[in-house]
Amino acid sequence: MVSVLVAIYNVEDYLPRCIDSLLNQTYPDMEIILVDDCSTDSSGQICDDYAKKDARIRVIHHQKNYGLSTVRNTGLENATGDYVQMVDGDDAFHPKMIELLLDLICNNDCDFSMCYGIRVNDTYTNVKDCMEMWPLRECGGQELTKDICMRNLYLGAGIDLQYVAVWNKLFKRNFCDGFRFKKLRDQDSGQDLVFVNEIYQKMGKALLLPEYLYYWYKRPFSLSDRVGQRYVDFGYCYYEALSRIPKEKKYYRSLCLRRMYRQLITRIRWAGSPALSQRAEQNFKRLRKLTHKEYLLNPDIPIFEKLSMELFYCFPGCYRVFRKCVDKLSNGIIPRWLN
Repeated sequence: MVSVLVAIYNVEDYLPRCIDSLLNQTYPDMEIILVDDCSTDSSGQICDDYAKKDARIRVIHHQKNYGLSTVRNTGLENATGDYVQMVDGDDAFHPKMIELLLDLICNNDCDFSMCYGIRVNDTYTNVKDCMEMWPLRECGGQELTKDICMRNLYLGAGIDLQYVAVWNKLFKRNFCDGFRFKKLRDQDSGQDLVFVNEIYQKMGKALLLPEYLYYWYKRPFSLSDRVGQRYVDFGYCYYEALSRIPKEKKYYRSLCLRRMYRQLITRIRWAGSPALSQRAEQNFKRLRKLTHKEYLLNPDIPIFEKLSMELFYCFPGCYRVFRKCVDKLSNGIIPRWLN
């Protein structure tokens, strides 16, 4: 049986689409655990109404708003299936998502399987629209290793959400039983990154199905789109992830450090207001102080990148000129590993 854990908070306009996409799965043997985090809209009532219609649905109501990390942990602690799938209450599944991901695990004896998620807007009002836009291509599974997952987690294009997210993955429950989500620095973002950072280090075998099966809906004013304190403080999520990578794993620590420094600079550039920009600069200084020595001494971080960061810190104006030169030269003159 598959336990599907649904995180819910004030998503009344999207929740029926999400639950319907689960009830319409071609794989029927599942329990659907709806965890309502003390919603102030009608989300809780919608959950109760669906539970009356289908015996596979269980509802857990939090009596106060705890945040996404606690919601996911509540789901994990109440799951009874052999496999675990997580989903956000405003998103949706392709009808064959669970069946296809479960087939990969069962036929290849792996710890988890994953598919692609695609970010969509309300132009695609239902799952059928998404299926027509991104039809199945009948691809085979591609084997994933620790190194592939860790590198894509930290050095993928932008923040590679396929590797950061948990909602596009089906886990064996006995594999992920010992893992829990942690709320970080009084904020409720970045918990997925820290969670999968640990998952990837402990994984044995995993498979990627390169099909778009998870529909991640972009809502107005969603948490992931806001530029605020959570955005500029995100560097601490990387620092938390770094603390969970053993000291002897220098290569993995180098990946995390490289992403953390790049993201700290990005937060300064895109902070959105003088106050947030100042906070972002303070975060950069604090985290640099905590990690600077290791950053400079880690042999797996390219020297060119170290020089780039030092220039940014000491001479911000020179750094901008320096990066323009790198961007031009990296087309062929400077080796790729230097950029």
